[in-house]
Amino acid sequence: MVPNTRERAWFDSKSFSAISYIPPHEVGNILSYQEIAQPEDNSAVDIAVRWDTGDRITLNNNSNATWSLTAETETETSTSHSESKFIGGKASFSVPFKFIPDVEISGDYSDESVSTYTSKVRDRKGLSVHFEGIDLSFGNTRYAVTPYAYWARNGALVLDYAVKPELPPNPADPATWWSERYAQQPDAAFILPWRYDPEKGLGISEEAQRFRTRDIIFDSALPSTGDVVTIQARVQNFSLVPTTGPVKVRFFTGDPDEGGVPMVNTSGQTDVSTETIQDRGNSVVEFEWRVPATIGRFSRIYAVLDPDGAMPEIHESNNKGWTVLEVKDGLPTSVDENREAQIPIDFRLEQNYPNPFNPATTISYSLPKDSHVKLTVFDILGREVEVLVNQRQPAGQYRLSFEASRFPSGLYFYRIAAGGFQETRKMLLVK
Repeated sequence: MVPNTRERAWFDSKSFSAISYIPPHEVGNILSYQEIAQPEDNSAVDIAVRWDTGDRITLNNNSNATWSLTAETETETSTSHSESKFIGGKASFSVPFKFIPDVEISGDYSDESVSTYTSKVRDRKGLSVHFEGIDLSFGNTRYAVTPYAYWARNGALVLDYAVKPELPPNPADPATWWSERYAQQPDAAFILPWRYDPEKGLGISEEAQRFRTRDIIFDSALPSTGDVVTIQARVQNFSLVPTTGPVKVRFFTGDPDEGGVPMVNTSGQTDVSTETIQDRGNSVVEFEWRVPATIGRFSRIYAVLDPDGAMPEIHESNNKGWTVLEVKDGLPTSVDENREAQIPIDFRLEQNYPNPFNPATTISYSLPKDSHVKLTVFDILGREVEVLVNQRQPAGQYRLSFEASRFPSGLYFYRIAAGGFQETRKMLLVK
């Protein structure tokens, strides 16, 4: 399987262009990468391009190895980048995740640093992964990595890794760093992509950004007050042992550490529970909630794991996560009032996602100051076919959906004009 249309574009997983992307692992967290026996164990795989257990590499302090996939027609990109890179895609927990995983992975799990590896995507030359040494000064931190490539169900060429930490073969053998720290207790958690950004030298606009997660999603994504929304939360277990039982999840409107209000579902309950979560596994809970008339237009919905502290676990700093729920007719919120901390530094029009699309796609843009915004869609002949925005808007970051079911397939352009800034991008509708 080869995509019908290839696009020379990469999006950082934290970019607003990838706002719908749901990461399947936490960059730098070795235990969040699946340990699989065959590609079919990964639900995102459509066709394996390369899977060879002979490619397995056990990393140690002097590792220096390269894995390559050199078929020239299998990938196309215009850039090599030193950050984690993903292609975003709309997904739900009930279907395979749609993603291209990290290009560079380096991070900190637990309090000690375990250096991982760097991957590069070469322009029209396939995929190349370079594995470097890891720090053994903390103990036996060795782990085995099997890189593999596949066409995902969304048509993307994906480079992924199956990871197995080194554990003692029997109880009489010396413990490894992994067995000492991650084989004694469970570690219920959310994937928190921004958690260690300040320690990595990356700025965040506010401390709460550390706890933003995409492990929480809503159905519907844009409700009105009075609607019933199903909230799904995917709970991870970043440990080598199962949880001791179900994990309780409690939802809040607002930060529970700063006066957030517990939410009550349509059955009158404040808590729901997962199943027992297997080691390095996850479980999804659902919480049906009626949107109240007093909700803000953009509200932070928090979820807290094991809120009563009943389960001993390795970490508790990853037990809280939040995401934003947009309500069509919601009231102005405190997030809006404090938006100065999140004002962009320049005007920006992002590439729509997905692209190609059918029938809807998301367009994101940023305003560094209050401006009159006109966002217009044109067909290939330059005829105006849709005006998406034509009003004054406050500074901030915006995203909207362009629904094109009534338009024929073809190439379209969308242009923004705001405060003297103009930019045009193209998008492809394929039916």
